[in-house]
Amino acid sequence: FALVQFPIAENKAVIDSLKNEPTSLLCLHHVQNTEADRVVTYSVCAVTPPDLQGGIESLTGADVTYTMPADCTTGDVSNFDVSPNTEQICVDVTGMVDKNQEFVTFMIDNMNESDQPGDRFYTRFD
Repeated sequence: FALVQFPIAENKAVIDSLKNEPTSLLCLHHVQNTEADRVVTYSVCAVTPPDLQGGIESLTGADVTYTMPADCTTGDVSNFDVSPNTEQICVDVTGMVDKNQEFVTFMIDNMNESDQPGDRFYTRFD
């Protein structure tokens, strides 16, 4: 699985939800893989962030263990499909955002085991 974390005050998608607009979107950029020939379904949910000194970037897979949907804070899970040529994915996370939090942390996971290399996602291009 992967974890992404956003400060609520700096994330437009989260701020939109706090302004009572209809949806909040988590948008990710996907690194295209033209050598692959498959569609993969990923799932995303909000999780309670671990207590960290070094920020979420300091985590490794050995530091935390999350399972979906058991560790999803609101119980909401959204699915999205990624094909090799997908460039951007935007997922509705409106029901996963708690306006009282300073940060929102999302877990992204492929719920099906695979022997294929995983996909790479970025929250921004820079």
